Amino acid sequence: MGTKIIEAGSGKELWSMPGWYRWLFVSNDGRHVATGYNGMNLIPQNFSPELVLITFWQDGQKMREVPVRDLAPNKSTLTRTVSHYHWGSIEGVSNNDELLVTRADGRKFRFNMATGAQQ
Repeated sequence: MGTKIIEAGSGKELWSMPGWYRWLFVSNDGRHVATGYNGMNLIPQNFSPELVLITFWQDGQKMREVPVRDLAPNKSTLTRTVSHYHWGSIEGVSNNDELLVTRADGRKFRFNMATGAQQ
């Protein structure tokens, strides 16, 4: 099973990528996608700093991964719940093709959808 990106007007498949994603954000040009961690905004209390929170794709090919250590270099920026840590939230894609992310402590991040680079 995979994920397909379909052009809204024609119904034509533009491209596909492996897997199914609970959190998926498509760029305005339809060529770039960001997928979020399947646990969405909650990560296990015993998480690894290498746990991938966001993955950037171009035409179905993985370009870049953003692990916890890049967004939350220490646990003080996270909010502990009874069973997990709340790391933050992916808000969506801006008109400028930036992925908008808010960390649990309120700090905002922007990532270029075409490159995955933090702005």
